[in-house]
Amino acid sequence: AGEAVGGRPRPLEADDVLGCESAPIVVTASLSNALMHAVLAEHHSSLRILAPSARNCRDRDDPLGHLAAVTDLLVLNSGEWAELTEADRHAFEDSAAILSITRGPDGAEIQWPNEHGERVSHFEPAFPRRRPPVDTNRAGEAFASQLILKLVKLGWSQEHRAVDAPSVRIAARHASAAAG
Repeated sequence: AGEAVGGRPRPLEADDVLGCESAPIVVTASLSNALMHAVLAEHHSSLRILAPSARNCRDRDDPLGHLAAVTDLLVLNSGEWAELTEADRHAFEDSAAILSITRGPDGAEIQWPNEHGERVSHFEPAFPRRRPPVDTNRAGEAFASQLILKLVKLGWSQEHRAVDAPSVRIAARHASAAAG
């Protein structure tokens, strides 16, 4: 946030985040939907990751579905996915974006368009553990960051935005291990 006003931080505005140099990967999270759209649209030559909060998913004044065309990877959990309107879900399902929906201890689902433009899916079960986790805070972030890292290492880039089933399976397995 910007400088404090009356003891509270000033909310970020477009001028605070736009006009930055391009980066290979741009991640937007915890901003207003309008601001996330502006950032993702500006960085069209970057891999654009959208990690909305439940608040973003519930925004009916500026629906998240409008960001589908400027998103390469949408990462959220099943609760956030359920908060989206049917139209928003369809916008992402009909887009070129990879969808990563974590389902807590049940694992995660990754959806992406194949080389024919048909959406395909891979379910990755939660990584097997001997004991229950002590703390699951930030498990979704660990999953998403490892998924992104592994996909990039396997060739996902600004120049090659398509992914294949073997790469998704490998990346999802690594992400599951990181989150577990």
